[in-house]
Amino acid sequence: MQRAFYLLFIMLGLAMVASTAMGQANPCNPCNPCGGKMAVPKLVPVNPCHAKHGTVFYIADAMGRNQVTFTSEAPLEDIVGTTNQIVGYLVFDPDNPRNGVRGFFKVPVKSLDTGIPLRDEHLQSKMWLDAARYPDIIFTVESGTKVHRIKDTRDYQTYTMTLSGTFSIHGQTRHVSVPARITFMRESDKTRMKMPGNLLGVRADISLGLATFNITGPESMDLIGSKVGETVHIEVSAFASDTNPTAGNAVNPCNPCNPRSAKAKNPCNPCGGKKRGS
Repeated sequence: MQRAFYLLFIMLGLAMVASTAMGQANPCNPCNPCGGKMAVPKLVPVNPCHAKHGTVFYIADAMGRNQVTFTSEAPLEDIVGTTNQIVGYLVFDPDNPRNGVRGFFKVPVKSLDTGIPLRDEHLQSKMWLDAARYPDIIFTVESGTKVHRIKDTRDYQTYTMTLSGTFSIHGQTRHVSVPARITFMRESDKTRMKMPGNLLGVRADISLGLATFNITGPESMDLIGSKVGETVHIEVSAFASDTNPTAGNAVNPCNPCNPRSAKAKNPCNPCGGKKRGS
């Protein structure tokens, strides 16, 4: 009996090792590259016409803390949806903040979550946003005007401004101007707890008229105005870093390419434990 117990214990141990090697998430280690929890989102190309106006700050949080929230209010139903699958960049010059902001935000339509799976399917369908033909929602910022500094400390500066650019959804692109608040934070021990590099936080509010973008819902059902608001309110809350998240950071323990956190024989290490540049 003791021998059978011993063999069972060994078999369970081997199964756990094999499970980890096959890339299943390790709940005790959020930095496990095989768990996929810390995978860096794919970056979008930076417009060179934007980049010349300042420093590029990348919106690509592997932990999914950036968020877009949208709200529809109608007599028969209120809808609140969210997504944390937001990527892009912001360009800002800390030495010349009145130069404003340029940038690019992209959100996949299929990532929108209203809390009801069937409603999400309807939202993605041809009757509404048509995710198959128009998979992404895009906000391109071409300028930041009416810049006012509202707070200035040793660690950060906050500005209000109006962001102007184009908003694309459902195959339609329209010019928009939206109020925003931008906060620049120089790298410190506190900011590094969130992500490395100097940080730029942005909060923006966008009002989207559905008719403006030819979003009408199912024909003959007359849902817009009764169950879906004629205007949808969108709130963007995101942080960006001037450190390229794909460049590697030898001090970051959650970087799968970090030679200090992974050995060459680790099958889950995509870098094979080699130092950068080797």
